[in-house]
Amino acid sequence: MKYPMLGARFCKWFEDEYKSVWAEWYGSDIPESMLKDLNMNSNEYFNKFIMPYLSLTKEQLIATLDILATRLKDKLTPQPSPFCLSYKLTINPKINALDWLLVHVADLKYFEFNDFVKSKYEKPYKQCLVCGKPDFYEITNPMGQKIQKEFSHKKKYCHLFECAEDDPNPQEHAQGCHYKEWAYVKKSMNQKLSRCLERIKKYKSKKNDNIFESEIFDKKIKEVEQEFYQIFEKFYLEQYKKNCKILYTVRSSEDDDVFDLRKF
Repeated sequence: MKYPMLGARFCKWFEDEYKSVWAEWYGSDIPESMLKDLNMNSNEYFNKFIMPYLSLTKEQLIATLDILATRLKDKLTPQPSPFCLSYKLTINPKINALDWLLVHVADLKYFEFNDFVKSKYEKPYKQCLVCGKPDFYEITNPMGQKIQKEFSHKKKYCHLFECAEDDPNPQEHAQGCHYKEWAYVKKSMNQKLSRCLERIKKYKSKKNDNIFESEIFDKKIKEVEQEFYQIFEKFYLEQYKKNCKILYTVRSSEDDDVFDLRKF
């Protein structure tokens, strides 16, 4: 592993973010101010207001929510009101984005995951590592014909017709190729992190018995160490944001289903 020192901070951030998103999505993060107003604890609130819905079948739930929407219209809008209320069930893209973030971080081979993060990680099976597209993708040749390309444990990226698919040099791949996109992300970050460690090594080698000079170099070392961590933090926060646009869930085996978030 290239940079094991980055692991602890990332794993701590991931666990905190995962639990926060999970609590928000499943409604377990109930505002304390609301509980105080209702004079309830979280269990009492959940049992009174949430559990009745969870005990219904899908058809019963749809009918109940329709009735609730009608009552909310009367309560929340001026009467008589020409407006109707509607509801829409969606999947929180942050959960899927976090799943894919582990895929991307694992592919960097920087450090080992701790037990919590390891329990959430799934290695994609026959999917593009950048966009999540499952099974295959299509390219169009100069004649306008569509060609189907299958994913495998070795072929893990969507390419374009102009790409030399098996060439590891990203310059041999066309703009818009997902292999090229990911290769440049990794290359740029590796260069930045490596340069930071080289600077730290240089400052450490210059330290001597002069207390004043040693203090100066200690300060420089701390500044570069902070820069080192910030480079990786910037990467995974930006990647997390980009991953919210991935339309497919991670599939770990042939038996797993891939869900298209556009259908929810």
